Amino acid sequence: MKRGLIHTGTIMVTCHGTDEERPINKGDLQHERREPITESSIRHAFHYTGPVLVYAALIFYLSSLSYFPETVPSFFGFDTIAHFLEYFFFGCLLCRWLYATDRYRQKRYAFLMTMLIGAVYALSDEWHQSFVPGRDASLWDALFDAAGVVTGAATYPLILQSTLPGRERSRKKAGD
Repeated sequence: MKRGLIHTGTIMVTCHGTDEERPINKGDLQHERREPITESSIRHAFHYTGPVLVYAALIFYLSSLSYFPETVPSFFGFDTIAHFLEYFFFGCLLCRWLYATDRYRQKRYAFLMTMLIGAVYALSDEWHQSFVPGRDASLWDALFDAAGVVTGAATYPLILQSTLPGRERSRKKAGD
């Protein structure tokens, strides 16, 4: 089918190579069908989405603390390193979640979506800190957060590549 034309409320299609028009059958349309919710889809969501949500909640909780305990190191640059590492792991989890889908389009844009979600969350986290007594929002912190997300998203596929072949080899040996 080449294109759809609307005639008096009925969708008509022109078939390839002909000038014949006919009404569209229900099977002609390629609808994106939602998969029914199954135990495996719930397990999949729990396994991939769960860690992202728990880690995002942890970031939110840490951002809502007015003061950190006295045992936190206070050397120069610790805050920057802490922000970077916190969001590095968040970027890895986001990337893991977005790469775990079976949909090609989502996998194709997983890196971009990881950067976008991570950067927006970093900005919203800094905005949230502006309301916490004893804390302030910092654009520099948000930039280091975003850098951590980008680095995490960029290194996650490399981490996966370096760890998966070893797992496959050990499974083959165990199966032989």
